[in-house]
Amino acid sequence: MKATILPSGRVRHIPHFYLFTFVFCLVFCLSLFTAPSALGQIPQGFTYQAVAFNESGEPIRNTALPVRISIE
Repeated sequence: MKATILPSGRVRHIPHFYLFTFVFCLVFCLSLFTAPSALGQIPQGFTYQAVAFNESGEPIRNTALPVRISIE
């Protein structure tokens, strides 16, 4: 237990419950500050699915095609 000296010179002991509550509140408050920055991270990639057609309008299957994507 942690002890504090009161202005009257007596010693008062702080129960463990208050220490636990203080630590819990401190960790909770720190997590509120760090959580938004963790949610704002840019993903490393994304999945995309599309269908490519040839000149006659039939889908192209099982063929690797070059793709260029731009975001403006």
